[in-house]
Amino acid sequence: MTLRSLPLIIAAGAAVASCTSVSAPIPDNRFVGPEAGGKLWGGRAGASYGSTTNVKLVADAGAVPPRTDAPKLTPDNDLDLDAMLSVHSRVDLIYGAAGFGAKVQLLGDPADVAKAGNMPLAVELAVGSVTDSQSSESTILGKTTKVSTNAKARWYDAAVIGGYRTSSEVLLYVGAGIRPFSASGSLKQTASDGAATSYSIPEGHGRVTTLHGGFEFGSAHFYVMLEPGYVISTYDGAADYSRPVLGGTLGYKW
Repeated sequence: MTLRSLPLIIAAGAAVASCTSVSAPIPDNRFVGPEAGGKLWGGRAGASYGSTTNVKLVADAGAVPPRTDAPKLTPDNDLDLDAMLSVHSRVDLIYGAAGFGAKVQLLGDPADVAKAGNMPLAVELAVGSVTDSQSSESTILGKTTKVSTNAKARWYDAAVIGGYRTSSEVLLYVGAGIRPFSASGSLKQTASDGAATSYSIPEGHGRVTTLHGGFEFGSAHFYVMLEPGYVISTYDGAADYSRPVLGGTLGYKW
């Protein structure tokens, strides 16, 4: 073997390596309209597909040693479940992309009695969390390393949402919100001989600021929501990131 051939062998070994990141996805959408349900114990439940800000705490967990001081923000998408339950004519409990919390309608009529021309205004407060675990194997120059990762994030969410109902079936809305969050993680590399090395990723803090619009169409028992918007994301040590986003949800109401 010559020194000239050594880089080619290393490159070939690296080509079969599996790259696992340590990442925490933070939702960008909310799927929360400005009208409360209005009917006690009435509610809705659906499935949503929306945008997320992916906080990559470590880009390549198989690197030796891994870089735990170079986080990056990247775009992603995620499937989620959304639900709402009315506990007062103007107060809903909510669960979904925003987290778990409550929406309070301040102005306008609630959904069960709303007519064309209704101009609702609401505030929303929620808390949320996410955990992401991955595992993979990397093979370089015939040596296999097992990599296990874990990332977690927690956030608070607050938004103001206003709208205009064009008919009994169609509601248009706009909103602005902020979602401060923290994220941390860990990873473990186990060599083929059983030797293990663990790394801790210190907690960092960030924020997702959102401006969004929305279109909601609802019949007696079904509803559809489309939610375009624009997000600005920040995180300690990472370059700020902004982009347009789009999400949608489909569900059943009672």
